[in-house]
Amino acid sequence: MRMIAYPPVNLCMETKDDEILTMTIEHPGVFYDIVSDISSQTEGMSGNFVMSENYESIPIYKNAEIITQFVPFSANSKELLNKIYTFLAREAMAETMIRQTYDLMSSIESYIYELTRN
Repeated sequence: MRMIAYPPVNLCMETKDDEILTMTIEHPGVFYDIVSDISSQTEGMSGNFVMSENYESIPIYKNAEIITQFVPFSANSKELLNKIYTFLAREAMAETMIRQTYDLMSSIESYIYELTRN
């Protein structure tokens, strides 16, 4: 079980891997404090926000990422690129896509051959 907590306002919530946690914070000061705290901790600094797994504290900088700008976002993140590559590689070899994958690879090889031949 994974939990998040922010003791200054008695906030404690359970999170699940297959769900997106959504929280509404209406008080601007509390919102600022929580976001600033999480942001600092994702950069390796200390703070009041706590993340735990099986009731043991885990470092936020290793287990969370804060997105403050949705568009444009940096697609040049190594972790994000690795996840995208892994997903696409798995999909390319799926039964429904394998034929198209091999056709595309063959076309690219033929194209490169033609380019280098001239």
